[in-house]
Amino acid sequence: MTSKELYQYVLATDVHVKSRVDTLTLIGTGDEVLKFLMKYSFEVKDPIYVNACILLQDVLDKDITRIKPYLQNYLDRVGETTNESSKRLLSRICWLVAKSKKLTLTTGQERQLVDVSMLWLSNDSKVATEAFAMDILMLLAKKYKEDVQLIAEVIEVNYASKSAAYQNKAKKFMCFCANL
Repeated sequence: MTSKELYQYVLATDVHVKSRVDTLTLIGTGDEVLKFLMKYSFEVKDPIYVNACILLQDVLDKDITRIKPYLQNYLDRVGETTNESSKRLLSRICWLVAKSKKLTLTTGQERQLVDVSMLWLSNDSKVATEAFAMDILMLLAKKYKEDVQLIAEVIEVNYASKSAAYQNKAKKFMCFCANL
């Protein structure tokens, strides 16, 4: 399949599960497709940007180890994302990376995950992104205790002004931090 054909299929995709499944059935999930989706997941001015993120998450949900050849580039760029829809999708991928027992992260890559999580929690991100950020920090907390305790203070300050969903997740995070 040509790049132009891939582009058209991704462009025609919508957020509904059936549409995403149909698209992935048509284009497949091979290495060329993964490379294509990885590229367009960071092309923020391109019309297929969010659709590429959606499909990338669907592919990596099935096997997060497939990110391995692209992991460093992914981590280098994920913090640049400003679109809330794609931030949620990309933050989920970061969480999958952090919790994977099959991927071996370098100290630098772990640090990047901590830094981007702290960025999402200190900026006004949507609840899902912030929830994934808290989960990432809990996974890496033993090694980055000071960072986790620092962001816990920010979460505590913001707690009252946030939604019930945020408050529920924040309670779990704060309990976790209290036991560090």
